[in-house]
Amino acid sequence: MRIELLHINNVRNLSDLELSPIPSFNLICGPNGSGKTSLLEAINLLGVGRSFRSNQPAQYITHLNPSCEVFGKVCEYDSPSVRLGISKNRSGEHLVRINGENARSAAELANHLPLQVITPSSIELIEGSANGRRKFLDWGVFHVEPQFINWWRDAQKLLRHRNAILKKLQAGDLERANKELLIWDNEINKCSENILRARVEYLDQFKAFFEQKYSNLIPGLSLQFRLLKGWPDDLDLIEAFRNSRERDVKLGYTQYGPHKADIKIKVDGRSADEVLSRGQKKILVCVLKCLQAELLQQTTGKTCVFLVDDLAAELDLENQKKLCEIFQALSSQVFITAVSPDLLLPALEGKPFKTFHVEHGVLLDSE
Repeated sequence: MRIELLHINNVRNLSDLELSPIPSFNLICGPNGSGKTSLLEAINLLGVGRSFRSNQPAQYITHLNPSCEVFGKVCEYDSPSVRLGISKNRSGEHLVRINGENARSAAELANHLPLQVITPSSIELIEGSANGRRKFLDWGVFHVEPQFINWWRDAQKLLRHRNAILKKLQAGDLERANKELLIWDNEINKCSENILRARVEYLDQFKAFFEQKYSNLIPGLSLQFRLLKGWPDDLDLIEAFRNSRERDVKLGYTQYGPHKADIKIKVDGRSADEVLSRGQKKILVCVLKCLQAELLQQTTGKTCVFLVDDLAAELDLENQKKLCEIFQALSSQVFITAVSPDLLLPALEGKPFKTFHVEHGVLLDSE
């Protein structure tokens, strides 16, 4: 997919900005605080309905304004354009429009505008909690398994009901707990079987593709990926629920389930977080996101739009060039921020690009 036209209202200091990007490399340049990252943030709102910088709309809606809006025209090259729009108010309520019609949820945006985001905080995929790696995995599953979003929503709803019951139970009242939780355990287990199967199938594809296409991008290192399903490997989920019942009641929440899944990334059998340098971790994150984009392209025919914040500060020139070569090979539309275009020109030598200059939230000109 690619964005043909983008219009942003009241996202941070971008009060009324419109641009027409090209299908390849788009450089967003300007001094610190000019609105470069905010422009990427607005595209992320259009693609997934949320910001990659804050979960609180009040943090990214322009001061004293009740809401923000982002509109765009997107297409898959020769296919007809699709009009996307999202408005969000300070309480988090939103309205999503696709071709002038109200959409059921923001998740529908992702089908029309698959995004991959690379920012300084993306290193948390290696260094951070399971939550980031689980979202990374589920991004891929969502785009190849149409039913996944329904299974995931059902599991989240059931877990909320189970946790509500756990909070009402008194510690030690296991007889009542066993009786009241059994129906929820069985229903969560049904959803979890589908979620686990889809995750396993996707990760198997992912690992095979990594070995085939990308393993040589970090020379001398052998990487392994293993899915932790969210409960002990030697138990099914019903058994895990039964064994943890007393502790679940004491804590007031569910310890095991698909919401606790993780991917262990290892280098020669050791944790990647412990073995890799910070520079190697940055390269690995970029590789993993490019791999997801290429796997999506092979399985569905869709191309990703990449949002890359401050590439020159994150990677040395050699790896900048490698990454831009991959972007070009994927036929991806890319938005890259930098203080000055001069910082990116060596990495983009021989590649088509367009430069947009932003200052104080205003688009001054483009080249």
